[in-house]
Amino acid sequence: MRVVAKEAYIQRATKAGKWLTLVALGLLGGSLLIYMVRMEWWFITLILGSLGFVCSVAGSYYGDRFAGPSAYHVSVPDALKGFDDDYTLLIYQKPVPFLLVEPGGLTVLLVKNQGGVVTYANGKWRHKQGGKFFRQMGGQEALGRPDEYARLLAADLQRYLRKRLPEGMDVPVRPVIVFIAPKVQLDAEDSPVPALRAEKLKGWLRGPGRRPALPAETRRALAEALGLSAA
Repeated sequence: MRVVAKEAYIQRATKAGKWLTLVALGLLGGSLLIYMVRMEWWFITLILGSLGFVCSVAGSYYGDRFAGPSAYHVSVPDALKGFDDDYTLLIYQKPVPFLLVEPGGLTVLLVKNQGGVVTYANGKWRHKQGGKFFRQMGGQEALGRPDEYARLLAADLQRYLRKRLPEGMDVPVRPVIVFIAPKVQLDAEDSPVPALRAEKLKGWLRGPGRRPALPAETRRALAEALGLSAA
């Protein structure tokens, strides 16, 4: 499998996660020190504390996605190892962060990093995890409605392709939700959009999710539209 990643963006985001966390610690520590020394400067303490909190949340946001063993740009290629060069994974390259180009079409991967227990039943998603409130305060995104968001990403990609593919050419686009947290307990078989643990993704693509190969002409046009002809 070929991997085409926007390395410059990934490096900037990784650095942002590290530096914002350090800046947050400095601002919060400075606000505490000023409060202890000059209580009458409460407005400075408030400003520094607020800035520290904002930097802390932003640092955690970037850190969750770009740093450590669960970094999205590391976890997704690891989950897809073993595919041949008929498959290409685009990372932060196009209108969607993760796009798998397959012989049979395109798969938009919505990556989620929630741990704990994630379920879908009766049209509703639920997420249970110890310390979830504090994790979200620290930058972890809420689960929300991943099926709806995944479909929006797929729609964005389809609009992008309509402007670049020959008129009348149709390329199948589907969304898939991928949970990369190692210990997540996922029960979402009834989800309107396929929802899978990362270690199940490759098997699903080779089994229930396998699609007939597109005509060679369509695949060439798609590669050109995605800028892969010379990749």
